[in-house]
Amino acid sequence: EILVKLSWTTMTGLISQELFDETLLENEELFDLSQEDALKETIEQYQKSKQSVDHLSLTYPNSVEGQGERLERQRVLDGLKVICKCVEEISPKLLDSLEQLFQDCKNSTKMQSLAIQQEGLESLVSIPANVIQEESDMQIEIKVSVLLKTFDLLTLLLSKTTSSQRDIMKPFLANPILQFEWKCIHQENEELVISAFTLLQICCKNNESNKRAWARDRDSVERLVRVLKETSNEEVALTGCQFVTILCRFDDFRQSVGPSVASGHDTVLELSRCGMVVVLKSWLEKASSRLLPTLWATMRVLAVHDDIVQSMVAAGLLEAAMQAFVDVEDIELATSLVGLLRNISANDDIKTTICFHPKVLSCVLDICRQNVDQGLLQEHACGLLAAMALRKPKNASHILSYSGVEVVVAAMARHLANAVVQRQGALAIRNLASRSSNIEREMMLDQGVQRVLERAGLTHESCVDEAYAALRDLGCKATKTTIHADGTISSGPQMFGEVQSNFRAVYD
Repeated sequence: EILVKLSWTTMTGLISQELFDETLLENEELFDLSQEDALKETIEQYQKSKQSVDHLSLTYPNSVEGQGERLERQRVLDGLKVICKCVEEISPKLLDSLEQLFQDCKNSTKMQSLAIQQEGLESLVSIPANVIQEESDMQIEIKVSVLLKTFDLLTLLLSKTTSSQRDIMKPFLANPILQFEWKCIHQENEELVISAFTLLQICCKNNESNKRAWARDRDSVERLVRVLKETSNEEVALTGCQFVTILCRFDDFRQSVGPSVASGHDTVLELSRCGMVVVLKSWLEKASSRLLPTLWATMRVLAVHDDIVQSMVAAGLLEAAMQAFVDVEDIELATSLVGLLRNISANDDIKTTICFHPKVLSCVLDICRQNVDQGLLQEHACGLLAAMALRKPKNASHILSYSGVEVVVAAMARHLANAVVQRQGALAIRNLASRSSNIEREMMLDQGVQRVLERAGLTHESCVDEAYAALRDLGCKATKTTIHADGTISSGPQMFGEVQSNFRAVYD
């Protein structure tokens, strides 16, 4: 049995590099192993004992490579110690240590892992509050530099963590520096604002509890909107809008997450109350082409409440979006615009206006035919067709007259592994078929809808109800097989109303 020592670990409960090296050398000597075999066996045995080795230099300690890695590793550990000691006194020494740590971690995932596991995040998150509270006559440039490097380091390290690991940032997200209550520090320091927005994005992405922690103070939303209103820097607007998009969109699918959708909905309402739609409209009138896709994508995540949609229409944004789409050449911009039209089409009156616009429907279908490989575009387009056809037989017939089914079938056939495209496609077919004539249904079947629906239902659990509903409305023989919790199986055709269905007519 290869020797494994477990008694000597670091304060964090992890194996130290010294322990690993000592064990490796003893294994080499005791069992007469080559350097390569001793290294391999030592790694395997620690892993079998469920000890992490991700933070270690997994090289032979006496080799040139091994000595170089251990020197770099020790430099990172020394830097973390200096930072831990200096967090309460903002000084050039702290700035130098942050800069060195950033350079060491920048190009080494091993050093990033080491910094995370040696509680580097815990040390870094306390720095901004100390900068804010610092009352000495220290030059503002040093304060800004310390904040900037701290934000960049946190962003770098957090990019290597899971959603659950980012829960550690909850207390930090209530920090005034990330609530944009910055006194005079952020004035004319737009690089710092950009860095803060970038950090906020990574803190909140796929983590609903962190989003709630940041947005809990309503004043923070108001200050965010004010920053976007007052800046003239497109990079600030870009990163700020990207953060807004993350805040408003549910993207945390961990089983442990509680009810979170309402949180995003409340944030949308608060952003609207603070004038976010007006700010976006102002930016749309002056932004470069680089910024436009992000602005329209941000408008889309706000278009989830009818009052907000009505305000957008009143401000002329629907007409602007349709005109922009007719003239669009950039695929990213087209995707953002189709996504916005999809959300706005939840309103029954407005979706008819979109459907019967002289050019929009034909442009949507044409751009989908030309970019069938673009999954997000196809998802939004199928969702738009589904929304426009829902409860509107005239809209459905109009879409069918433009060969809309052909586009949906092509999207589903090309994106077989994409459950969202499959579900949106099945919804579109179902809504188009539900009140169509027998002739129109026969035409849809001739275009191959039955095959793609059956495949979607067989391949993706999330599409079963939608595919079944579409097949039923098309007059096809459809059977649902259910495996119950007790292991029994039931199957057979079902009529709606006999059992509770997961089917939803629209999707957001």
